Amino acid sequence: MGATEQGADATDNRWLTIPRTLCFVVNGDDILLMKRSPHKRVFPNRYNGLGGHIERDEDPLTSARREILEEAGIAVDSIEMRAVYNIDSGAATGIILFVFV
Repeated sequence: MGATEQGADATDNRWLTIPRTLCFVVNGDDILLMKRSPHKRVFPNRYNGLGGHIERDEDPLTSARREILEEAGIAVDSIEMRAVYNIDSGAATGIILFVFV
């Protein structure tokens, strides 16, 4: 039985999401945050953790490690997923956010 017969291609009133990671690197009582550029469209001049889009061939953990290495040059030893959020962006696609510490 194909996807159509199973209803697997039905998208009406269903979540369509872009997967992303958000990572907070902790060292004792310190938390590494990144200040976004004042020219960014979303959250200009705001502080946030590290992270980004999960690539097609990645799982969330691999993506989190890659993003931390790319953005901060840190190869983390210990990482834990702490939350998963579905974010309604008000558009056709939302965001599924995997939060790591």
